[in-house]
Amino acid sequence: MAGEAVAVTREGEGEAIQLAGGETLRADAVILSIGNLPPIVPAVIPADLPEGVFVADPWAGDIAAGLSAGDRVLLIGTGLTAIDAALTLEASGFEGRIIAISRRGMVPRPHDRSLLEVPNLPERPSGGMAEMTRMVRSNAERIGWQAAVDQLRPHTQALWASAPAGRRKRFLRHLRPYWDVHRHRIAPEIGERIEAMQRQGRLSFEAGKLVSVEPSGAAARVTWRRRGADGTEELTVTRIVNCTGPRGDVTRSGEPLLEQLAAAGRVRPDPCRIGIDVDENCRVIAGDGTPSPSLYAIGPMTRGALWEVVAVPDIRVQTDKLARQIPGTA
Repeated sequence: MAGEAVAVTREGEGEAIQLAGGETLRADAVILSIGNLPPIVPAVIPADLPEGVFVADPWAGDIAAGLSAGDRVLLIGTGLTAIDAALTLEASGFEGRIIAISRRGMVPRPHDRSLLEVPNLPERPSGGMAEMTRMVRSNAERIGWQAAVDQLRPHTQALWASAPAGRRKRFLRHLRPYWDVHRHRIAPEIGERIEAMQRQGRLSFEAGKLVSVEPSGAAARVTWRRRGADGTEELTVTRIVNCTGPRGDVTRSGEPLLEQLAAAGRVRPDPCRIGIDVDENCRVIAGDGTPSPSLYAIGPMTRGALWEVVAVPDIRVQTDKLARQIPGTA
């Protein structure tokens, strides 16, 4: 059936699911498979921008609506969401200029068509971030950077699970942008389209930080600072699209179901605050640190425990493992 779940409460040995329409369903187990949450609105965005200037969620509507050839669009972020947004604008017929800005200005790399086979690592790598980085760089000199990154894939979840919280946080703070653009690549034909837009002067990727955003008539005046520069620059844009990627902190989800579960102490953020805290069996960890016997989570919101759990192959393996644990589902 279709409906929005707004609350899940423990009832006897099972769970009661309350729907927005007032109905209540009962189940022996509940699996939270909610996918990615909408992005967080950057603090620099004011509430008084003219209607239609700021798009908080690029997937919630038509980001090209009302634009003309003389307009400029600012994308906050330069990752996969920004790539999708740029291609969406191009496909809509938008002929204006697109500027994408992130702290480092790093863009997802195109996949190499010639990469047919990735050599296996003889054993799971060991050591800290510095050792791992040196190993990947060394292997990249011999087999190419794509193969050097891809050969980590069978070990990524185990490496993440075995790392202490402090090391995970350092990875997120220092290495995540480099990992993202090399691991989560774009198709070669997409890369060619993006390069063509750059050559034509219709798309640029910049490294920098937004300093302020203010209303300017029917548009917005953006002040930003290039990475490494002392001074600031200004540009006026007709639209700003939030391409910062999905939020992960369940305490700031804005979703009624997650807010109810968090308020009831049934879910909590993982130590890195990038998803829902779960154990190795996908059981949701309550606020008091105990795993639930009947509430589970799978998919991207479990990245805090597994990290590499966004792509379909990884979610398929996770789902199969969970199904074998719940009686009557395997």
